Amino acid sequence: MAAALFVAATSIGFAADEDKSEVTHLVKADKVTGSALWDFHGNQIGTIDHVLLQPSGEMAFVVINADKFLEEDRKVAVPWKKIFVKRNSEASGDIIFTLDTTRDFLKGAPGYDEDSAGDLSDPVKARPLYRYWRVERLEVDDVDRPRLVPSRETIIEETTTEEKPR
Repeated sequence: MAAALFVAATSIGFAADEDKSEVTHLVKADKVTGSALWDFHGNQIGTIDHVLLQPSGEMAFVVINADKFLEEDRKVAVPWKKIFVKRNSEASGDIIFTLDTTRDFLKGAPGYDEDSAGDLSDPVKARPLYRYWRVERLEVDDVDRPRLVPSRETIIEETTTEEKPR
């Protein structure tokens, strides 16, 4: 029996605007895999090679093939939380996937290795990837209960933007 995988596009960040570009329904996984991934300046970063799901079934990462953008043959895993999804406002209505990054930042990202893909479901082994992309990550506490923890950079940004007493 064939099973269809759908992605709840509204569960991630995207730019909502008045031209009906907001994605408000489920997106088939085959519309994600193979899709172009763009930066916020309209440059194609690469293509989404495949998606990685947590054991719970939640989207965890997209693996992008960024060889043309980086001018080197490599793949990079990006936390799904960093991907923005919207509908093309033109007549086609295609789904557009974007990532707020630069060539230099992407070049510095940890590479993705097919052999260690299973390690990304382990919060401890995935920590460097979450830290690099500055997203909350799932950690396991002393009694093996998962919990979301903000990245160190998020904590630093929050403490440095508070107003200082006069």
